[in-house]
Amino acid sequence: MSADVDRLTLSLTGPDSHVVRREAGVGNMYVGPRAQRANVPQAIVPAGARPSWDVIDTIPRAGAYPWPRWLTYEGDDVGVFGWLARRPHPLESLELVTTAPMVADAAKARVGALRIESSHALRLVVPSDVRLSLRGALDGIHVEAAGRGAKVDLTLDPRRGRLVVTPGLASVQRLTVRGMDVDLGALATASHVRELTLVGTMKNLAALAALRGLERLSLREVWDLSGLPPWSAWPKLKQVSLFGVRGSDAKRLAKTAEERPSIVLVVRSTRTDAWIDDPANRPRFEGWSVPARTLKAANAAFAAATVAVAKLKKAEPKRARAIVDDFVDQLNTLHAKKGSTLTTLEREDVAEAVASLFDSDLLGPLRDDALAWLDAKREF
Repeated sequence: MSADVDRLTLSLTGPDSHVVRREAGVGNMYVGPRAQRANVPQAIVPAGARPSWDVIDTIPRAGAYPWPRWLTYEGDDVGVFGWLARRPHPLESLELVTTAPMVADAAKARVGALRIESSHALRLVVPSDVRLSLRGALDGIHVEAAGRGAKVDLTLDPRRGRLVVTPGLASVQRLTVRGMDVDLGALATASHVRELTLVGTMKNLAALAALRGLERLSLREVWDLSGLPPWSAWPKLKQVSLFGVRGSDAKRLAKTAEERPSIVLVVRSTRTDAWIDDPANRPRFEGWSVPARTLKAANAAFAAATVAVAKLKKAEPKRARAIVDDFVDQLNTLHAKKGSTLTTLEREDVAEAVASLFDSDLLGPLRDDALAWLDAKREF
């Protein structure tokens, strides 16, 4: 064994139940049912297991820091939050991928950032000043924090579902919304927001007028800003940042900003109409737990399928199925690679993507068939 690699024997689910391979310079650890990339320190446990979390605190430091510095846990054991409340050193970040409904009190958890991905019902109390990210079925996630989240730095990603600001975080002041085709109407319930970042394709931008106390607005890859309220909607607005937006939108907003010299407008990397209209530049899949190259390949495969479907002049089942089969074959190949196993939410992303290929009036009759072809072909 190399001097740069440690073998850590841990009694997570029984005496000496796991040997974790830790390479120098790697600060994260995975606990859950899915095999990860070879260089990720990992303890493979069934989703319903109840690990003895305290044994992690017996792991020798890696350099100057307690190890691991951040942890990914896929499961449903609320005991992970009890461990975080009593461990001697704070964890920098916990990424939780739920595998079943959970109810937990994590108010005393010593963790800097908490990232949660869930397609199950979840009720959770979090620390008052945590950096919190919620992804998945937001209408089934109910989170509370002291002061209704006034000190929470919140990120919401509904993954093409409905955007919901849970009442327990209604006083949040720093908010990021990510996703595709996200309807922003729910932000009317988050009227305390002072700093807002939008990333992706957004709908109902007019709803932002309800955020009267907004001071900083950042728009990243938001390609349709036609519905953005006038600057007068936000009397306290100080700074606007535009990154990757349509060039014509950037010019229009820069012109109107001249009427409010107190606003600092920052514009970087604008996009042309031709660039935005190219399917290769419109990633369908984002935020997956797979390597970057796998995600890039999945998006390339979907872009190719989009182009192929666009060439169909009528609902032709034979040609349409060949397109779907080719796309799914490529995902099967990617899924088979170690560390590229898709989660439940990611599998749902694929199904939604396939359905979207046949959303038009012309091809709509093939939509249900396409989902059946997906189910028959996929190995994930």
